[in-house]
Amino acid sequence: MIAFFKHITSIEHWSATLALTFSAPILLGAEQWHSNLARALPAAKAYLDGGELQEALWTFQHLEMLEEAQVVRKKLAKIMGAGPIKKHGIKKLGGGATDTKLISLEAGIRGVFKAKNRFHPSSDYLAEVAAYKIDQLGHFALVPMTIIRKIGKEIGSFQYFVAESRQVDENYIKSSNLEVFDYIINNHDRTARNILRKSDFEIAIDHGLALDLYSMLGGWLRIIDTLRDATGESTLRQRHYFPRSNPEKFLASSRIMRQLRKWSPAHLRRHLYPLLSMEQISMVYKKSRRILKYCDKKAKNNESTYSAR
Repeated sequence: MIAFFKHITSIEHWSATLALTFSAPILLGAEQWHSNLARALPAAKAYLDGGELQEALWTFQHLEMLEEAQVVRKKLAKIMGAGPIKKHGIKKLGGGATDTKLISLEAGIRGVFKAKNRFHPSSDYLAEVAAYKIDQLGHFALVPMTIIRKIGKEIGSFQYFVAESRQVDENYIKSSNLEVFDYIINNHDRTARNILRKSDFEIAIDHGLALDLYSMLGGWLRIIDTLRDATGESTLRQRHYFPRSNPEKFLASSRIMRQLRKWSPAHLRRHLYPLLSMEQISMVYKKSRRILKYCDKKAKNNESTYSAR
């Protein structure tokens, strides 16, 4: 168990610690907060006991227990940003388009390191980090913590490794939350290989090709998918949806829609620049407005239909 949490010896002790440390969120109210706390405690404590800080963080985020999530987020960020690497704790990974390494830290956390590589189009480590930032700004809780870190002489993205997760298959149907996220980050390369599942968590990884205004590789992938459509072959990446024609696919959870409504160009610039250019930030904002526009229109049409009955 991570040393930070060793003083928590029981669920009752953990509950008392939270009750003394945090006030009930105004948004949920005290009754709802206590209900969420009762649901979160067993799962969160199990993850914390096992050193699975990201999973504990997601547990709190899904229940909108934001203050509790912030405590875990800060601890995880500290470990990932400055935690010493184990001796012989660097292992090369295969199977991806880029050179990746699995890094084991002394605190028990593992992460995937992708070094900066200007010669490969899917090696944009800044896009990997920006995608995580957008995930957090929108309360999506899909992307494992991703930071910039220097390993040896290389700088790159360092992403929390979700142990005991599994890849989905080509028949997998993305959640509306992931549809919204991929649309906002302009991701044309969402495949069965970069969606993971663990327990109830839907996990999105590999965003080196996202957030590009003019992606030649993304365009090439769309051509390949069009050819596959013509031959009757179906893959997860081929199933493209757009807010205007398929607004029902973008009805994300209420916590996400509330956050998107809070976004402003200045807010996004404050958190995303200089990871992203001003043009990229503008794209993210416009796409979020488009989703809200057509989802609101869909909701109004549904209300009108119901009232007419």
